[in-house]
Amino acid sequence: MDGQVRQELPDLVYAEAVVRSRSGESLLSTQTLVTSENVTLFDADPRLIEYTEERLRDTGFNVLCKGRGSISICGSPELYEQSFQTTLTNVEYQVIKELGQPSTAQFIDAVDDKPPGEIDISQSSWNTELVGVAINEPVSYLGSGVPSAFPPPAVSQYLSVPDCLAKGLNAKQAHDGGIDGRGVKVVMVDSGWYNHPFFTHHNYQGQVILAPGSTDKHIDANGHGTGESANLFAVAPGVDFIMVKADVAIRGKFRNVNSIAAFRTAIAQRPDIISCSWGSNQRSSELSPYNKVLATLVADAVRRGIIVIFSAGNGDWSFPGQHPNAIAAGGVYKHLDGPTKGELEASNYSSAFHSPVYRGRQVPDVCGLVGQRPHAAYIMLPVPPGSSTDIKCAEFEDGTEANDGWAAFSGTSAAAPQVAGVCALLKQLDPGLSPVRAKRILEKSAIDVVKGFSNYYFSRPTAGPGRDLATGYGLVDAGNAIATLRQVNNQEASHSQIIDYSQADDTFNPALSAPINCDCDSPSAASYVPDAASDHGLSNTWHSHSIEPETPQSTLPTISATRSQVTMSNNYPKLNNKFDEILNDFDNILKGKIEAEEIEAVELNISLRHFSDRSPRTEGILALVACLQQLEKSWDDPETVKESLVNDILKSAKTTLAQAGFNLRNQEIIEQIKSSYINNLASVEPQPIQKKHVSAAKSLLRIQKYQKLATRILIKAIEEADEKVAALAAEALGEFHTTQSSQYIEIESYDFQAQIADGIYQLQDGRKIEIRQTKFNSSSPRYVKYL
Repeated sequence: MDGQVRQELPDLVYAEAVVRSRSGESLLSTQTLVTSENVTLFDADPRLIEYTEERLRDTGFNVLCKGRGSISICGSPELYEQSFQTTLTNVEYQVIKELGQPSTAQFIDAVDDKPPGEIDISQSSWNTELVGVAINEPVSYLGSGVPSAFPPPAVSQYLSVPDCLAKGLNAKQAHDGGIDGRGVKVVMVDSGWYNHPFFTHHNYQGQVILAPGSTDKHIDANGHGTGESANLFAVAPGVDFIMVKADVAIRGKFRNVNSIAAFRTAIAQRPDIISCSWGSNQRSSELSPYNKVLATLVADAVRRGIIVIFSAGNGDWSFPGQHPNAIAAGGVYKHLDGPTKGELEASNYSSAFHSPVYRGRQVPDVCGLVGQRPHAAYIMLPVPPGSSTDIKCAEFEDGTEANDGWAAFSGTSAAAPQVAGVCALLKQLDPGLSPVRAKRILEKSAIDVVKGFSNYYFSRPTAGPGRDLATGYGLVDAGNAIATLRQVNNQEASHSQIIDYSQADDTFNPALSAPINCDCDSPSAASYVPDAASDHGLSNTWHSHSIEPETPQSTLPTISATRSQVTMSNNYPKLNNKFDEILNDFDNILKGKIEAEEIEAVELNISLRHFSDRSPRTEGILALVACLQQLEKSWDDPETVKESLVNDILKSAKTTLAQAGFNLRNQEIIEQIKSSYINNLASVEPQPIQKKHVSAAKSLLRIQKYQKLATRILIKAIEEADEKVAALAAEALGEFHTTQSSQYIEIESYDFQAQIADGIYQLQDGRKIEIRQTKFNSSSPRYVKYL
């Protein structure tokens, strides 16, 4: 191969043993791109993982850690060759490494027909437990004496930490208001963390956890991780900080980052946020075997509710930065002096590209503050004295010494922890903030950057108004992000109040600030909203329209408003874990209907605040709907009905067989089974409309749910059912139209603690409403009608 130099093999080889999944889908051969929505498809049976782990140990491998679908291992090259019946080779490729410098990196490969980096185990005794082995790929960080707590007086002007950087990202006001990330756990996966006097002086706290294969907890020989952590502390000084040291203990030229084991260690800390300033150059449209495994970890972390930030890259197609579940941090340059002081432009050091792997994915999403080419010497950061970063930056004449413990550098390595810091401020305000919502808040609140261009390796994508390839949505702004989060949460809270009625001096006080909930099959109802004058809905003081009775005050009560408690996300931990998946399911449904031009181009904005305990009433409604939907389904073409029934049977059977360990990838066999089922299935006759169907439709009309479905059934009953059923359907439709003309809507979410008289009331804006109830007790449903 061109540009490749064969080298001797290292003493230890790191890899991921990929265990057969319960679904039968092979992670290493699948064409499916792994995201948080489908990552569980590649989970292996825990018993098989445990058995495989034990067998690997018995064979002589060092098991570093294990996940849901793979096991991190290391061993001598000879052990790999003997165990998996293969031959290993070592090749150097040209790459872009730290500080954006071209260099070479060593890639270990097996001499077989598999993609580079994958070991074919089909001829070995491991074929039952494993689908293959993915060899560790090198990744690059993007980005002695006693050092001083203060930077040296450098010749050039740089951004300082923490003050200048905090000011540049508009975080100072948040800090002054007590929003500093306290209580938020942030894990950084990097080269290590040296307890620099700078951190002690500013009272920044942190701890180091060794990733499998790493040693020397208190040493950061590279210096990269120490410097990047200062970016995080500048934005969120109060975070609970953990550094996962990810430099494996192989000396000299074979020293490398065992990224999968390190990232798995980060997930195990159960953090709120993971920040990573490293990646590999994924320019091919096909993920390498190792990156396929790494993609499952990123997807799984986001599925668990962890916000994951990766650097966008410094002239390379960085992965996992291009993974759609990650927040990709790019670069914006802020001029520090001269006539353009304070102006923003895209950093020409930062990567900006369309992902070759994930269709439609653009990198970056948002940006941090990053310098310009050639070396992005922009932020003066603390590093271990005499570390490789300290030495390199001094060689680049940044105005520091090679052993003074300070270096000027940035790159998108700095942008990732800056973005992580802003996310930490948001998580302090809203602990239930999901990764999807965090990304949306950052995007909506970013400062638009309209000039400049990104790294020339990508034909210099240019910044412009709105979202662009060079800077995504723009530069993150902590103050804007906090204001946006507050505004969004208050808007959502105004539509999700649980109403509490209280009595004082014989005057009743219902809080009518909640909308009357209607499903998409029901007519919309007007809702009460916060007073627009109260700080654009951001105030904690809530107002509803005053309600005055139409009749004299002496005969009817006055109604005013109070605020009550909202259901919080921590009441539903399982929902919290699955919330992003549910949102994506909704988004996919909407996308299909938008593309089919059935609805307008809209999006659904909901949060965990919109969920409450499931009521028996809801279960009853769903049972009524299922009864009618099954009836309608039977009226389809008989062959279509038969195929649908068979698909349901096969789906259930495939799940059962997959759980038992059978591989069902042969579509031809499945189609043969399906055809046999269809041919032998008795003819499916349409169901007749019975009294139970009319009763179900009538009930749905009464409670004003799924009215279109109910009406279709009743009309068809009048046209085609027997005489008695048709008469019942006509009667039900007649009752519906009589009630419909009055437009009563049930106030099912209101919790009455006192009796309120039926009657007509007048709103302050002149509108009138009528409140009535169906039974004479305080727990019965109330209905409201706008007159």
